[in-house]
Amino acid sequence: MIAMLLVGNQIAKTSPISNTLESNKWTLVISQDKMRIQKADGSDWFWLGDTGWSLFQELNREDAEYYYSTRASQGFTVIQAVVIMGWSRGWNDTNAYGHHPFHNGDASNPNEEFWQHTDWLIKKASEYGLYLALLPSWGSYWGDQASIEYARWVTNRYRNFDNIIWVNGGDRNVGDDLELFNQLGEVFDTDIDALTTLSLFFSKKFVNKNKGGIINVASVAAFFPIPHFAVYGSSKSYLMETLFSE
Repeated sequence: MIAMLLVGNQIAKTSPISNTLESNKWTLVISQDKMRIQKADGSDWFWLGDTGWSLFQELNREDAEYYYSTRASQGFTVIQAVVIMGWSRGWNDTNAYGHHPFHNGDASNPNEEFWQHTDWLIKKASEYGLYLALLPSWGSYWGDQASIEYARWVTNRYRNFDNIIWVNGGDRNVGDDLELFNQLGEVFDTDIDALTTLSLFFSKKFVNKNKGGIINVASVAAFFPIPHFAVYGSSKSYLMETLFSE
């Protein structure tokens, strides 16, 4: 699961770069009945996200244009991506043009060539009406290579990019870094408790209205043994099997 982290507008040493996106076009609000996400004009908005974790490392501009246009034509509204990807990539990996995000891997010394391409990718997504659910870094890098200062720098750089939804996530064990993650964003109880509570709350309303339904989305992790990730897999299994049956 992932938790949302709105940490824009933080003060940093650098000034935010300019952007021309229309703020009211991208504003999202909760409907008055508290049951839907809406745009500023009152129209309903649905989060249909495609996970393109390594977007900023793997795609050049031509590939990104094709990717965005395809996903937009398929009805997707959000692209979920990590600026500094982990898992299958090392810290400070290059992008499609061979540019490292940082000089000598130092998060306090960003490489402007890398970040200019990142700027372009975010702006280009907006041209196709796509939000970016943006992780500043994969979770495993926080507290080591990625610091609170980096989080402030990157969110300050993009504070005026209105098609960004900030996300604090990426698989890792919190371990002794609980204080760090509390600084990065409130730790949400987003697994079993929240799913059960929300499903119960909305299912009652659907029954009373005699219409509606719940679509819960997990992953194939629900169906396979995952050594050292038992809780992760079991939470998906709970969603797909137990909660569905209830």
